[in-house]
Amino acid sequence: MADIFQEVDEEVRREQLQKLWQRYGHFAIAGCILIVVAVGGWRGYDWWQAKKANESGAAFEAAVALAETGKHQEAEAAFAKLATGGTASYRTLARLREAAELARTDKAGRGSSLRRTSQPTRVPARSSTTWRRCAGLLVGRHHTRHIPKSVLGSSR
Repeated sequence: MADIFQEVDEEVRREQLQKLWQRYGHFAIAGCILIVVAVGGWRGYDWWQAKKANESGAAFEAAVALAETGKHQEAEAAFAKLATGGTASYRTLARLREAAELARTDKAGRGSSLRRTSQPTRVPARSSTTWRRCAGLLVGRHHTRHIPKSVLGSSR
């Protein structure tokens, strides 16, 4: 007798599951496809970023090789090209090396090239209030008294 009730319960569950699948199965399949496409896009973007970094690294090495062989004008041009078209970290390195090459060849313009290189491109200046807030968040507000005033700013 218990077997009949169990079979009926299983049949009811099966019918309910079949109705749920008919109603929401398309959404489940679309969700799975969306996940696969998102992971594929993410991995593709990672591959593209690594490819760009490798290309910038190879260009930087070639420019360094030019500088070491004494071809300072070509090295300066290669560093200038990399400073405008490379990845973010290689742009900074290329700007520094470009200034060094310019300092070797142009004794009169040495100061202007270093000033141009040392200026930040996109990093905004931070106020002392911002530094105090960051320090307070990092070490806790009650511990900021141990951080020098030169870091936190004059007024706390």
